[in-house]
Amino acid sequence: MERLLKSRSSRAKSDANCFLSVSGHNKFLYPDENKPAILRSGAVVHRMPWIKMNGLLAFSAKVEDIVYDTTIKCKNIIVWSDPDNILPKV
Repeated sequence: MERLLKSRSSRAKSDANCFLSVSGHNKFLYPDENKPAILRSGAVVHRMPWIKMNGLLAFSAKVEDIVYDTTIKCKNIIVWSDPDNILPKV
């Protein structure tokens, strides 16, 4: 966790399970457990300075690095994942 606090960006170490975001109360983004996706191995992700939600952290990633069953019409997207699935362990 210490490395996570020092660095805001990293690469996915392997294909990682994640969830897309949904806009909720006061337009905050929350993990949507009805929208599971895969973050491709080697994808560059940037940690968002937000609190954990259900043990998941928010990361910004390029849409082309996300495997999801429908088309996403933007360049970057916020995904939520367990930090151990994305960041190399210390």
